[in-house]
Amino acid sequence: WEIKAGDVTCQADLSDTNGSLDCGPEPVRLAGVELSGTLAFSKASNAASKFGGLGGEWRASGSGRQCDITVAEDVRISCPASNGHRAITLTLSVSEDTVSGTGSDGVEFSAFKR
Repeated sequence: WEIKAGDVTCQADLSDTNGSLDCGPEPVRLAGVELSGTLAFSKASNAASKFGGLGGEWRASGSGRQCDITVAEDVRISCPASNGHRAITLTLSVSEDTVSGTGSDGVEFSAFKR
């Protein structure tokens, strides 16, 4: 998948058990979160979800961070403060053609299918 936000383009790969998100070597801000390099995702446990096999608890690591992700009826991301990064939480709601959400620092975002 290709994810675009303004002038930022990231490449994403995701299966039912693992995945990655690469936004390139330069730091970028995506939904209020600074990313650089590649984030790696691994599934820790399964759960029922409107997202099918993606439902459950996930761990993400990279960009000097470790985050917990819960995929159920929405997606909740929680990253504690570490390595000079502040703690953040993001909640994403997904409908048929829209992704929207809020972050702990007050950021709000939405994306629409073209």
